[in-house]
Amino acid sequence: MNKILRKIVLILVTSILVTGCSAGINQINKEYVLNSDTVSEAVVILKISPRNKENEVISVGFRKNAIDRKGDLYERELMFDDSNYSGIKSTGEYFVFKVELMKPNMANVVSSVREKNRKTDKFKIALGSRCGGEALAFSIQNPGVYYLGDVEYWNEISHIGEVKERVLISNNLENAKHFIQTSYPNLKTEPILQIPIKKLWKVGQCQPATIYI
Repeated sequence: MNKILRKIVLILVTSILVTGCSAGINQINKEYVLNSDTVSEAVVILKISPRNKENEVISVGFRKNAIDRKGDLYERELMFDDSNYSGIKSTGEYFVFKVELMKPNMANVVSSVREKNRKTDKFKIALGSRCGGEALAFSIQNPGVYYLGDVEYWNEISHIGEVKERVLISNNLENAKHFIQTSYPNLKTEPILQIPIKKLWKVGQCQPATIYI
């Protein structure tokens, strides 16, 4: 019995060491200065917005995922699953945050986008990736300031009434530079490095519901 317990504890401890106590992402304030001596962190700039301008993005959730040999994402399940999560609030559609550097076989994944309707103040969740399927991911492995791109998302209805989430990733580096220079004046932005956020396939952990209208 003691051997079984020791084995369970060893598995949990190993998983925690690999996965970490959070997604390794933290909000920064507008006075933040990137320490050039810091070799374990980077600053990331990402824009996420809905195509429906009646809604606005309030916050984005991130989770840390592993990448298998095929290039697919998967999440190691822990007993304390909520520990593998970081939430970042919006700053005018842009999200600016510091992130721990990743190993080549690890990535940060957008797990959810919380948006609010400007007229009704009602909230809803978009771009959820917990049940598998296509997910937005990035892996920053060296210190610096990185621009991931502009993400626009919307719902598309098929001819049979099935609702699908669509995502468009574009590059507007100059707009991102202008935003950083005016909103984060202490953040050194030259050069801004570019690692585009990517759509990767995430191995499913539950059966996603199909929505029809």
